[in-house]
Amino acid sequence: MEKQDLSDNPYLKIDNPYEDVQKQQAEAQTKVNEIERLCYSVFHQYEDGKRLWEFLHDTYLMRQHIDVNCGNAQNVAIWWDGFKAALLSLYNTGLTHIKKTNGVI
Repeated sequence: MEKQDLSDNPYLKIDNPYEDVQKQQAEAQTKVNEIERLCYSVFHQYEDGKRLWEFLHDTYLMRQHIDVNCGNAQNVAIWWDGFKAALLSLYNTGLTHIKKTNGVI
């Protein structure tokens, strides 16, 4: 009696329901790593990027750019805080890349 090959039987194959999720997570991690590398290159690797960060820090993060007497000061303050948070987030993303390459994270 000849042994049957059961590897082609679709009813006996084990489906992995998380296969697509794992692929999407891997793609997302690749994009995150690319963003971290770019932020590192812009703000931390070169002298021009370091000077750019000093300019952004001194000009936008340390100064008060809101005129309290304007009509929509509350909306401007909310927008400005978001802008400052975005700049800090980009800078910290570069720091995260440094930590990952040094084995801290």
